[in-house]
Amino acid sequence: METIETPKAKTGTDDVYHAYMQRMQASFTKAAQALDVLFYVDVDDLFESYLAALPQEQRQYHNCNCCRNFVNRYGNLVTIDGEGNLHSLIWNPDDAHEPMYSNATFAMKGLVEEGKVGGVFASSLPWWGTSKTGIWEHMSLMPPAKHVYRSLTKSDSEYMAEKKEDLRTVAYALSQYPLPLLDKVLQVLDSDKLYRTEKVEGPAKWLHGLQKSLSVVKGRRRANMLWKAVGEAPAGFCHPRSSMVGTVLDDLAAGKDFEQVKASFNAKMAPLRYQRPTAAPKAGNIEQAEKLVAQMGIADSLKRRIARLDEVLLHAFWTQSQAPGTDDKAGSVFGHLKPKATKVLPALAIPPKVITWVKFLATVLPAAQQVEYLTTAGRRNFMTFVTEKVDGSPQILQWDNPYSWFVTNAGSLARDHDLPSNAFVNVPGIAGMPYTWGGGKYSHFGESVAFLLDGASSESNSLCLFPEILKSELHEVRATIEAYSQAGRMELKSGAAVAIRLTGHDGRIQFGPETFRVTADGVQTLYSIDRWD
Repeated sequence: METIETPKAKTGTDDVYHAYMQRMQASFTKAAQALDVLFYVDVDDLFESYLAALPQEQRQYHNCNCCRNFVNRYGNLVTIDGEGNLHSLIWNPDDAHEPMYSNATFAMKGLVEEGKVGGVFASSLPWWGTSKTGIWEHMSLMPPAKHVYRSLTKSDSEYMAEKKEDLRTVAYALSQYPLPLLDKVLQVLDSDKLYRTEKVEGPAKWLHGLQKSLSVVKGRRRANMLWKAVGEAPAGFCHPRSSMVGTVLDDLAAGKDFEQVKASFNAKMAPLRYQRPTAAPKAGNIEQAEKLVAQMGIADSLKRRIARLDEVLLHAFWTQSQAPGTDDKAGSVFGHLKPKATKVLPALAIPPKVITWVKFLATVLPAAQQVEYLTTAGRRNFMTFVTEKVDGSPQILQWDNPYSWFVTNAGSLARDHDLPSNAFVNVPGIAGMPYTWGGGKYSHFGESVAFLLDGASSESNSLCLFPEILKSELHEVRATIEAYSQAGRMELKSGAAVAIRLTGHDGRIQFGPETFRVTADGVQTLYSIDRWD
């Protein structure tokens, strides 16, 4: 928890002002902590309006350059709600108990909330404003840590300018792609005929939803909603015309039939081509990459290794060790004593019960004491988790942990991971994908779940540093990073974090249904998970 320290004031009027500043800090911290993005409105010389709203006899007392600079720079901060309405982050009437501040606060709140959004706000300063000079206390705030802008490649002003360009780019795309065309794109992506559409469904649905929501509002509220969408958009969503979404939209707008759209899309989405450089990096790109890596301090972050099973189990939402009946009873005298083992009744020789993953999660897992995966002789969707080789390296992935993954595009065999074929392999835990471990912010990567497997090994002839999972700052040097990745190798002969991956794309389970044997209450039952939901 952050500690807020406001300079002590003198007596009399200063005590009132000090109390007002404390309440302003508390309400601002509470509001800003719940927000991911802050915005500002364009208002000329806001401080003059503040002084004018104060009683005449108080204006000279409150007139100073420190407070003027604070109000003009931070007094125009707002948040935008889902309806496109603005809400001031600084001027809260509940903070102003005294009449002279109450009137001014109401006036400033109204002025700011009627303003025109100028852009996304970012500041690298840990304290906003000058808190005290001599014996005088001034308007100032300590922002929550999440709102102190940190980047080794862009200044806060460069970032704010970049978001303005994003707004221009998105606005132009919306003018070129009407809602009926976006409806058609979603139909194409939902057709189950295109390859790896999960990579573009997120941006497509985002653009479609934005166009639809903006179609029912006009004027200032529409502009505000557009700013809110751009400010909160995931990385890569604000350039639809230069993305795969734009490729499909342009093909449909040009009158191409479905087979032509499909062929173009599948060719560009091939795993060895999608966002991947097709030629060796040029000398200039290598030099640029060297400078960028040094600037960001991420030389160690590029070193990768296969993750161990025990590491990933820490992030699993179900583990065998947490299954019913596996924990000692808290406070029990005899809880450490194990009763006579219950005889497990084997699964009957009948076909597995067909079930969706969502239903399996809700109705089977809560009582499951053991889960086992039935391997086959064919290729399946085995995946391997990857993590940092040097602990504590700066993050280079889009999400806030060092874990990623790789799969073989055509699937891999059980024996490729030293697992037996046509046999049940123990599942010690089930985990979500790394981009879900910190919450749902990166859900546009798709729905997937990983059944971790005991006794597996894995290897890769690259470091699996794929452009689509790296921070956007590294996109401009992806050719050099790709070459670096391809020159590396990873291997873990035992205890590797290998899993069978189920994906929710189009509701299907990739490579067909997967069979699991679940032990619950001494009874084994076979389940075939064939769909996500």
